Amino acid sequence: MKVFKAKTTILLLALSPLGLMAQNQDALLGKWTCPYELEGEKGMITYEFKKDKGVLKAYSVLYAPDGESEYEDDELVLKDIKFSEGIGKATCLLEDDGEVYELNAQLKLLSSDKLEVKFSAWGYSEKETWKKVR
Repeated sequence: MKVFKAKTTILLLALSPLGLMAQNQDALLGKWTCPYELEGEKGMITYEFKKDKGVLKAYSVLYAPDGESEYEDDELVLKDIKFSEGIGKATCLLEDDGEVYELNAQLKLLSSDKLEVKFSAWGYSEKETWKKVR
């Protein structure tokens, strides 16, 4: 009986980091909004973290330019997400003039409903704060 308890305890301890990682990744699931300004245009963008065949990815799902009608989107923006204990990294996909660039991004969960996403390209750094939609 003692051997069984010891093996069970060792197994639980070995699996607990996987449980923490899953819990942390699950904290990202759902929709998040972020204001944007691009070439003088301002608005709000909605992103959604979802699992695709068990792999966490983030998509842009809705654009709402100020003063204009919102429109739906379904573009992959973050892939290869590694996230644990509130911090992580991902590959950010950025399209410019028809070319898709892969950039390194850093993720930091500031609270249960605020996520900081940082990346840089062409000597320009970007830091966005995404807010979870409840």
